[in-house]
Amino acid sequence: MHHLLSLEEIQINFNPFILETGKIVKGPLAAFLHHCQILNKGFGYHLFISNSTTDRELELFANY
Repeated sequence: MHHLLSLEEIQINFNPFILETGKIVKGPLAAFLHHCQILNKGFGYHLFISNSTTDRELELFANY
């Protein structure tokens, strides 16, 4: 394990998310935005899809 993110960071966070415009987003969408932000911090991307969860080989999935 690389320990790039702390246990607290990987927990689902339903706190309101404040956009750059100042708009406040709440609920599941806020949790998704917090998660995207943490993934970007730890790994440099906003969305992670494990190749074991796709319905085809990774190359076919990525080029679909």
